[in-house]
Amino acid sequence: MARIQLAFKVSAPGKVILHGEHSVVYGKPAVAGAVGARNSLIFREQSHDSIDLDYTSISVQHKFAVLEVNKVLEQFSGNENNLDSSDKIESFFKCLIPDNLTDQGRKGLTSTLYLLCGILSQNKIKSISTGFSIKITSELSVGAGLGSSASFGVCLSAAFITYSKCRSVGDLSLDLSPEDKNTISNWAFESEKIMHGTPSGVDNTVCTFGSIVKFTKLKPIEHVDIKRKINILLVDSKVSRSTIKLVKQVAELKQEFPSIVDHMLSAMEEVANHAADLYASDSVDSNCSFEKLKKLFQINNDLLKGIGVSHPKLENIFSIALANGYSSKITGAGGGGYALILLPDSYKEMESFKTLCSDLENAGFSYLETNVGGPGVVVERV
Repeated sequence: MARIQLAFKVSAPGKVILHGEHSVVYGKPAVAGAVGARNSLIFREQSHDSIDLDYTSISVQHKFAVLEVNKVLEQFSGNENNLDSSDKIESFFKCLIPDNLTDQGRKGLTSTLYLLCGILSQNKIKSISTGFSIKITSELSVGAGLGSSASFGVCLSAAFITYSKCRSVGDLSLDLSPEDKNTISNWAFESEKIMHGTPSGVDNTVCTFGSIVKFTKLKPIEHVDIKRKINILLVDSKVSRSTIKLVKQVAELKQEFPSIVDHMLSAMEEVANHAADLYASDSVDSNCSFEKLKKLFQINNDLLKGIGVSHPKLENIFSIALANGYSSKITGAGGGGYALILLPDSYKEMESFKTLCSDLENAGFSYLETNVGGPGVVVERV
């Protein structure tokens, strides 16, 4: 009896930084969490001998011949230790990558091939026996600081690990063990190196495990045991920004006024620590705890504005939020990108929330109503 063709769905969240923007660069803690918006991947085996990829978020559609991928897989096995940089990895897979792609598209396909060959080799699978298709759709804006590339890498890693397990045991297993998740996170981190060069490890961890984490450079990532998800409104300033330029700008300010900026960074550290404690408390949305969080958001935002990483469009968002009784802050590098507005549990019934949304729309802003602290990567049947 012929084996039924394998088909399953993988989804993984994006991430948002709640506290610790910029101060994390100087050894202070950052707090980040999984957002409700997700990348979704559909994997289907097929009868023809090609690997068909459809990545709508980065505008890539491409087919690889299984025969050609198997040749590269054979060369990859035993050679993986030599691929110790993104340049070497890109060079290794260059023979399969078309020339007419954007940089993002080229890196997306390179990352796919690297994860596929790496995970199959790790599981002692020497060849691909039949073709398959992968379609990835996204609720996450690319390049907006919401962890879209890490979520992309997590989805692919989980898909290839699930495929490998099925090849090994002959049956589809939807369960991801803690060991599986660690492996997924590690491979997604390698994918992030291809996509970005020097990832921190926060994005792939959050996108794999979900919930909220606390991260300090050169220290193990701490998982915050939250009791409930945090409601937020992500507002798009529609202003592009360069993280590298903004980090450099803060470094120059610190060099000019070292003691002042050091005190501000230390204050950001205190905000991150206090907020992490509140997220882990049993009563996040009690009047007392929620009011404290609102104040911490405002303090955090004022500190970020103080080191010069706001923007007139962001200031407009902050003013609209404040006028309707909500606390808001920069998330990510600042200088544009998204603003984050903290919402109480009962926000959907509140007239002030309807007015907030209307005011944002009238000012020309788009927004995403979501939450922070939800599940990480999930595998399901289709």
